Amino acid sequence: MKPALLLFAAISSSVLFVSQVNASTVGAPTNLGIIRGVVRDDGGSPIADATVAIFRAGTSRLLKQVQSSEDGSFIAKILPGTYKVLAVAQGFNPVVLASVEVNRADDLVRTFSGGMKKRVSLCCALIHQPKIVFLDEPTAAIDPHLKIQSWNLFRQLANKGVTLFISTHLMDEALLCDKVAILRNGEIIALDTPKKILERGKTIIKFSENGEVKESVIDSTPGSLAKELHRLGLKQDITSISFQPDNIENIVLNIISEKENSKSK
Repeated sequence: MKPALLLFAAISSSVLFVSQVNASTVGAPTNLGIIRGVVRDDGGSPIADATVAIFRAGTSRLLKQVQSSEDGSFIAKILPGTYKVLAVAQGFNPVVLASVEVNRADDLVRTFSGGMKKRVSLCCALIHQPKIVFLDEPTAAIDPHLKIQSWNLFRQLANKGVTLFISTHLMDEALLCDKVAILRNGEIIALDTPKKILERGKTIIKFSENGEVKESVIDSTPGSLAKELHRLGLKQDITSISFQPDNIENIVLNIISEKENSKSK
């Protein structure tokens, strides 16, 4: 029988096995955690140059491979997740740790990335299950996937009766709310549903008639569209119609401009 190969490993800030191996985390601000450990034989002697391979749990996809040093220790920086760790050394039976969980539960928040700090901040705001929540640009400077997850959470909370006040400079996100308030110099200059706000813009209609491209500008309301199509008479010579409504940024800027112009008169 071949000698046994022992693999002691610690992840992030928690010990996997009763190995008394102290774990540490990456010092610089990052999303990475650490898998660290020591490869020893059954007599407790360290094994140098052992290959430690890290796979995504439940798959054969190799994510990282490192070698143990002279004292048998190894370290691998990797994103949080669940992994399978395989240690192989010449003349020894390989050892597999089937489920290694990497997390950053014991890390200081100041070492987190901007997106992770946003998550922690959101958790702090929601942990006591408030009925009213004020969030200041909760999805600014985060990745698209986390942004979608955040807005799905906001909608779930709203459906449960929680009222959320969300400030944002991202106009496309404002359309995800039930009501939009536009503030200028501390004053609410518009308060309505996203649909009604959009209807305050203009829509450009382009159509082709007898080979000539024509264009008209109408209000962004169903009634205005119906009147314009009625004026055109839906002639058979009209082969295509396209719509180009104002975007939310232009509409908000126009509302602000109208308010300031009215004050200057």
